[in-house]
Amino acid sequence: MRLKPELLCVALVIAGSSAWFVLSTLAMDEIPDAALMTTSLVTALAFVSAFAGTPSIQRVKAAGPKEFAIAGGAGMLTWLAPQLIVLSQRATDAPSGTETLFFTTAAWALMATLTSLGVREDRPSASQVAAVALSVLGAAALLANWERPSSFSPFIKFPEQELIMLFAGVVFASGLLLGRRSGRALGARSSLWIGVASAAVAAFVLALPAGFGSMQTFQSEWPQLLLAGAALATLATGMSGLVRITGTARATAWLVIVPVALTGLSVVERLTGVYGPNPIVWPGVLGGTIAVLAGLLAAQTYRGSTAPSSASDPPARLGFPRLPLSALALSALATVLAVVSLFLPAFVAFVDGILESGAEYSVVWRLSGAESAVGWLVLCVSALALALAVDCARQRPVRGLLVAAVSAVVALASFPLLADTPLHTWTRWIPAEVQHAYGTEYARLTFEAAPSAVRLAAAGFALAACIALIVSAVLGRRHGDALVHSALKEIA
Repeated sequence: MRLKPELLCVALVIAGSSAWFVLSTLAMDEIPDAALMTTSLVTALAFVSAFAGTPSIQRVKAAGPKEFAIAGGAGMLTWLAPQLIVLSQRATDAPSGTETLFFTTAAWALMATLTSLGVREDRPSASQVAAVALSVLGAAALLANWERPSSFSPFIKFPEQELIMLFAGVVFASGLLLGRRSGRALGARSSLWIGVASAAVAAFVLALPAGFGSMQTFQSEWPQLLLAGAALATLATGMSGLVRITGTARATAWLVIVPVALTGLSVVERLTGVYGPNPIVWPGVLGGTIAVLAGLLAAQTYRGSTAPSSASDPPARLGFPRLPLSALALSALATVLAVVSLFLPAFVAFVDGILESGAEYSVVWRLSGAESAVGWLVLCVSALALALAVDCARQRPVRGLLVAAVSAVVALASFPLLADTPLHTWTRWIPAEVQHAYGTEYARLTFEAAPSAVRLAAAGFALAACIALIVSAVLGRRHGDALVHSALKEIA
């Protein structure tokens, strides 16, 4: 059985990005950053040459030096610059592994989607942006449940480093957009090879001042360096192909799967009986996974529209005219209430610990909805429902509406699984000596959910809006089938 090109590219992106994160993490403390990128890119170039092919000389000559330079620049922006930026901001546990994974995969998906808004031919619709945001929220909730108390506290301990990683995501997306333009002129194979080769040359030049480390290190680390290069080649081949087939926003959205894929390794360990301590909070991980998959399915299935409808657009004919308008009103109300709920309490937190002086330390405080997974979950689902309802109310083509609306309902079903998931455990005002001791006999952190009537009302209105959209999609599909049947009958 032969895989469709798009599915093959998706598999390459997920496998390559997951393996690259793990292998680059293992290697980054052993050799200098530029040396790591040089060896990885040279190895990646060999794999790309063997499996994706080398450039078409005739096409490169026909395109001219300008297109060659654009392809080289795209490769450096995509496969070298963002990776070096991330490596420059990382230490062994600073930021933590969960935060680094989030800010170099799921967050990059959102950055790429937002960056694509500035490119007319790659511009995602509002519904796609909302769907990707929902997936990113799911990834954050999943990582916040990898352990409890969690090391996942974005923008608290290392805000500067994490902001720079977000900027690296914008650089990555810009490189992909430039590479897509280059691919149309040179061909996908030539553009990819020139880009990876240019990145390898640039990495080598950058590595010269600091050196490449000792020969002994390379002799001991060469297996994982070889695998890192293979992972980077896999990611580059898959992502370049996927961008060419589906566009930048939809291609990069698959990066949100990486935290799910790496979590799956723990599942395999437990099924095979080879495992140690189990710090993962599985109900929360399940809830985050549901949100990731639901948002991703909506982003890939429903494309919406990015331009005002014209006379040439076919009418949507979605069953009863009042249903889309009802969905629009309900989702708008849900969105407003969800925004309000972000400022209302979501948890009560309790800390009991012992200071280095031996004195006891105890504090109680409230976390707002903006600091909880469910607060953002309700807002993301409401915003997705609102974007879908706007498309319906404008009578635009609504292909994939049923799947997107059902996905929103499925995502909302993760609410009870994420009800006790805070998006950070570290604060800036509690003594660091206490926070470092969380989970030990010297300090204890616990959370107690504080249900909000406003948040529950927002979830209810969002659910009602999604149901109205589902009914509209079903009725519209039946109406369309009836029109086709009537037309065929008249022809006969």
